[in-house]
Amino acid sequence: MEYLLLTAFIIGMLLFVASWLRVIFAGFGHQFLTGIVSAIPVVNLLILPSIWHKVYGWLFVGIIGLLVAVGSWFAGAEEHVYRYAHESGISLPNPVAEGPLDNNTRSHTPETNTVQDTSDEHTPAAPLAPGEVLPKKSLYKMTYQKISPNQLGEYTGNYARITRTDRKTFEAKVLGSIKKR
Repeated sequence: MEYLLLTAFIIGMLLFVASWLRVIFAGFGHQFLTGIVSAIPVVNLLILPSIWHKVYGWLFVGIIGLLVAVGSWFAGAEEHVYRYAHESGISLPNPVAEGPLDNNTRSHTPETNTVQDTSDEHTPAAPLAPGEVLPKKSLYKMTYQKISPNQLGEYTGNYARITRTDRKTFEAKVLGSIKKR
């Protein structure tokens, strides 16, 4: 398991770095300034639309590689990376120490205020008043009246539904009408 996690971490990081280098080379192939911008992390997302057609496959490979590297790191590859780096003489920053605090370390405990509970646990809550029953029929009914197009001006300010001969309907508020001559 030790070698599997370490191998997955290394392969994931290599895929991520290879995809980043491919984005940089494609940026320089597009334009010199684009190549410089593509070498800067996060800012390189600005030039991505201009070189997308060249690097979209590599970008997906890099994202998968990053996910594999992060997953293996949190699965335990970090211990093996620190151990192999220490054995080979590479100085890496130490991981954050976990465990109980030393005697020389202060621990912060927040002050707690005591609150007295004034409620009596044995008295039940008052029952709720019975609510109103909803009516059996709806309060209003909305229907459309059939009118001729000449009468449309009389219904200014009301909502109308217009049905064309091809059965397409339009609903809108009548603002006014223009009489045909």
